[in-house]
Amino acid sequence: MHKQLLNAAKELFWAFGVKKVKVEEICQKAGVSKMSFYRNFENKVDIAEKLLIELLEEGMTRYRRIMGEEIPFDHKIQAIIKEKHKNAEGLSKLFLQDIYTHYPEIMQHIEVYRKQALHEHMTDLRQAQKEGYIRQDVKLDFVMFMLEHIHVLLQDNALLDMFESTQEATDSLTRFIFYGVMDNHV
Repeated sequence: MHKQLLNAAKELFWAFGVKKVKVEEICQKAGVSKMSFYRNFENKVDIAEKLLIELLEEGMTRYRRIMGEEIPFDHKIQAIIKEKHKNAEGLSKLFLQDIYTHYPEIMQHIEVYRKQALHEHMTDLRQAQKEGYIRQDVKLDFVMFMLEHIHVLLQDNALLDMFESTQEATDSLTRFIFYGVMDNHV
C-alpha cells in the first residue's frame, strides 16, 4: 500500500506539481482509502518529501554502483549522465518550481542529501584527477560549483524554454560540465 501511494503520488506530482494535487486524487489513483493514506503519511507534503528522499537515496545507490565498477572513468561519466537522464524522465517544470518555491521544508531535506552527494562526487573527482582521467588544469572546485548550481539553473524559465523537457535540459547541462563544447578530435 505504501508503495502504491508513492507511485500514484509520483505520477501525479510529476504531471501537475505538488500544490495542485489533492490527497483524494492520490488515494483514487492508488486505489486506497484516505484512512490508509493517513496511516502512511501525514499529508501530501510528507509523501512528496518521502518520495524525493527515496529517489535521492536510489540515485546515490546507483551512483556508488557505477563508480565502483571496473570500467574506464569516461564510461562511468557516461553511465552517470544516463542515470541522471533516467531520473529526470517525466519530471515536469511545474513540479520542480513547486518544490523550490512553495515547500522550503522539503528543500531543507533535499539540501542534506545534495551536500552528501556533492562531497562524494568531489572525492571521486579528486581520485579521477589523481589517476589522470581529468586534466590537471581543471579546477575541481569549479566543476563542483557548476554541479551544485544545476538545480538553480533548472529553475530558470528562459533556460527551460530552450528545451523540450526538464530531462533534456538536465542532460545538456551535465554534458556541458563534463565535456564542454569542444570536439575531442580538435
